[in-house]
Amino acid sequence: MLRHFLSTCTPVANAPIFGSHPKGIHTSQIQNPKFFPIPDPQSPFAKRLLWRIPNPRYPFAPNPHSLGGVGAPSSPEGTPPAPYPQRGPLPSPIPNPQSPYLRNVSNNHKPLILGVTGASGLIYAVRALKYLLCADYEIQLVASKSTYMVWQSEQDIRMPVEPAQQEQFWRQQAGVETGGKLRCHPWGDVGANIASGSFRTLGMIIIPCSMSTVAKLAAGLSSDLLERAADVQLKEGRKLVLVPRETPFSLIHLRNLTTLAESGVRIVPAIPAWYHNPQSIEDLVDFVVARALDQLDIDCIPIQRWQGRL
Repeated sequence: MLRHFLSTCTPVANAPIFGSHPKGIHTSQIQNPKFFPIPDPQSPFAKRLLWRIPNPRYPFAPNPHSLGGVGAPSSPEGTPPAPYPQRGPLPSPIPNPQSPYLRNVSNNHKPLILGVTGASGLIYAVRALKYLLCADYEIQLVASKSTYMVWQSEQDIRMPVEPAQQEQFWRQQAGVETGGKLRCHPWGDVGANIASGSFRTLGMIIIPCSMSTVAKLAAGLSSDLLERAADVQLKEGRKLVLVPRETPFSLIHLRNLTTLAESGVRIVPAIPAWYHNPQSIEDLVDFVVARALDQLDIDCIPIQRWQGRL
């Protein structure tokens, strides 16, 4: 079409030649009216150039009749031109609810990563897992290497290493045999799905979180799957919640926590409150877990929240 366009134009006298076009006109002169005159607007080519013929793939293309310009179909003089056939919008197909592109849309269907480190206080992880599974969340659980020793030390229980057996182990400890989805990952499997930023998640909570894990995350180190998964949340800008269970904090601990807080990490120390009138250790633990899950906009623990003075 461009060659036909050029052939219908007359070259300008004494115009500089920048190419070897047979008409003495280079294509760089097309946009310059000094070198390239506009052809007759009534020519068939100009009509095709200035007005787009409606196409069923573009139902909202302008109608030359309604705009009144060149390109309108010819009609006998004195009679209005016959309009183009009106085309409505193309029907949009109803998406398949089972399509993989529609999965993990709501928060309840986005997986949540639950990290468990070797810090004392595994009851926090057990209670968090209990309420999340009861609320029908999908949990991707990864425990650090030190967690196995802590279970042996605190509860005199040996945690299985094999993922399928470990899933049953955590469900038994949480007292939730069915409900929700739980998948356990070996601590050294750095090729798991949660090690990639393309695996979409609701976020990650590390409960309890050791000071060793805090230090490695603050330094950007990823020596196992738990640390890699947490590092992914940081680089993807997703929510990461740490529940450190340590006292007292050294200056190095505080500086590492400050570095993570400045990076957007939510720090929720395992410090319970008493205004909700706790009656058991579980009540104290549930308060800390509930405040940690609040950072992820998850409200699935029935605690008595502060309503102000009555």
